[in-house]
Amino acid sequence: MKVFALTGGSGVGKTNVARLMQENGFYIIDADKVGHKVTNHGTQCFDELVATFGTEIINEDESLNRKKLGKLVFGNESKLKSLNSITHHYILLEIKRMLASISDFEYVGIDGAVILGSEIEKLCEFTVIVDADYDTRLNRIKARDNLSDTDAKKRLSSQPDSKFYRERADYIIENNGGFDELKDKVKKVCTDIQNER
Repeated sequence: MKVFALTGGSGVGKTNVARLMQENGFYIIDADKVGHKVTNHGTQCFDELVATFGTEIINEDESLNRKKLGKLVFGNESKLKSLNSITHHYILLEIKRMLASISDFEYVGIDGAVILGSEIEKLCEFTVIVDADYDTRLNRIKARDNLSDTDAKKRLSSQPDSKFYRERADYIIENNGGFDELKDKVKKVCTDIQNER
């Protein structure tokens, strides 16, 4: 089994790429979904987050208020660092558990925005980067997350730029066009991976 990182900044379209890779016979672990699972009420990770960021990040139903937590950390480097160090530990443990249980797939991608430079990257043999122009990304995250222009720009500025991702890429999927174009690009990268690795 070959494990790889599927990554890129916010708004590049990793979710669509992940879905298309699955259609091409690859197994994809969604690190965001793992993140949601490990931060549910009652988990050790949840307790650590509340101890670090306060009870204001808890909803009335005792679930994690991700929007409030996001507003607290985006644009604040030290708070973002604290959030990542807490959540990454638990996400890594869960991903390792998931990898140990997968047996029928030759290629397994770990889809996440902050894999590079983390412990998760050490599990990966190669990296597939999804990238898009700044304005395309900005418009996508404004529409997707219902963010103001200012909040969307703040989110993008808290992440590494395209150059950071591209320098670490074994494969790059440009996602500035339509879905059909993306479909062809993903199929080509999947074929290249199967032929080269």
